[in-house]
Amino acid sequence: MTDEKVVYFQDIDALAFYKAQATPDFWDHHWQIEDLRNSIISCTYDSTFIPAVKSHLPTGSTVLEGGCGLGQLVHALQCQGYRAIGVDFAASTVQRINDEVPELDVRIGDVRALELKDGELDGYVSAGVIEHFWEG
Repeated sequence: MTDEKVVYFQDIDALAFYKAQATPDFWDHHWQIEDLRNSIISCTYDSTFIPAVKSHLPTGSTVLEGGCGLGQLVHALQCQGYRAIGVDFAASTVQRINDEVPELDVRIGDVRALELKDGELDGYVSAGVIEHFWEG
């Protein structure tokens, strides 16, 4: 059985094709890269998110990346002087990150139900997450 799905979005006159649902197992398989540590620590800057964070938050602020994947942006934020936290629901990937780059704060979690205290974060960044919630 396939997870293929075709959806027509009438409001923007667009057709979308989804081949597979983005489950934790899908991402754990997708992110099987050989040199995970180097892939993460080689990322010290991001031209999209770092300027946006810097324009709104001072260095030292706590920033969470929801759906952090391999954790490259978490590392880049840390390199730029932020207290960075990453959350992803792909448990095997998060475990590999914690094993290979223990200096990062990357946690298993669901962006829709974060286990954080009120006021714990100064900022939140996320890309490539909400479109994977097929239920809306």
